Amino acid sequence: MALVSIIMPAFNAEKYIEECVDSIIAQSYADWELIIVDDGSTDSTPQLTDRFSGMDPRIRVVHRENGGVSKARNAGLDIAKGEYVVFIDADDIVPTDSLKTRMNLADNTDMVVAGYELFSEDRVIERMPACVRDTWNNHDTVRNIVVPGEIGYQGYTVNKLFRKDIIDDNNIRFEEGIAFNEDRLFCVMYAVHCNVVRLTGEPVYRYRITNTNATSTISKMTDRDIDRFMSEFLAFDLVLETLKEKYTDCFYFGAIDAQHRAIELKKTANEQAARIKRSLNSRIRKYGSIALRAPLSVAGIRKKMKILGHMFLLR
Repeated sequence: MALVSIIMPAFNAEKYIEECVDSIIAQSYADWELIIVDDGSTDSTPQLTDRFSGMDPRIRVVHRENGGVSKARNAGLDIAKGEYVVFIDADDIVPTDSLKTRMNLADNTDMVVAGYELFSEDRVIERMPACVRDTWNNHDTVRNIVVPGEIGYQGYTVNKLFRKDIIDDNNIRFEEGIAFNEDRLFCVMYAVHCNVVRLTGEPVYRYRITNTNATSTISKMTDRDIDRFMSEFLAFDLVLETLKEKYTDCFYFGAIDAQHRAIELKKTANEQAARIKRSLNSRIRKYGSIALRAPLSVAGIRKKMKILGHMFLLR
């Protein structure tokens, strides 16, 4: 069996990390290593992770100063020994056959995309739609990762299986200055090197929904928080840069999606969040000006009028 490296960043994860690790230990596919990167936690996460590594020799722990999720994942990639790579977050869980389901599709493919569930406590909130096809070509893959496509949003890293040689040969890493949307950027940078991708709707990941999402406190952010929050749009910029030469339609679809994201985030900011609103307004104009150049096959006249309206009705 091929070794799978599972990379888990963990920051102040004491509430859920034991449940997460237990779900990995219970995997029906046994040839894995778990690399937990403790990202400067100040709760009991460091002690818990050390205990896990003492319980199972397949678990390795790296303790480091806090540097964010992207740096933590990169630290895991730098020491991963597996032929394949899987990412998991410390507050989520994986079903027993999570690795087996992915590895059953791993031969003769560059990436596996599998199903996922969003849940809160014991209630499933959303499931990835059923797959219509069982393979994607290069353009299909890029298109479905850039914007939500035939099986919903695919910017997550956690429901996929990546080949380590593709990651290393193309020097693909998480952009360390980005705190949000870094997953989609990584997936796009990887997808442009994929020729064949295999799909399954079988859920391999359970993503926990909590009440600590960033937009719930957008109007209470410090300047540092705002910079981290707005780094999502640096990810959009890098995605567009990756696409603009070879994937023209995806480039314009990505710009439309980026403008839409800025509009949605602006709705969550109250009148006191002036700096955020200014930043989002500039993004609405920037991505809108790109989207207006899209061919009609990507954005029709009505769509372009709507984009233009968002650009000129800012306040």
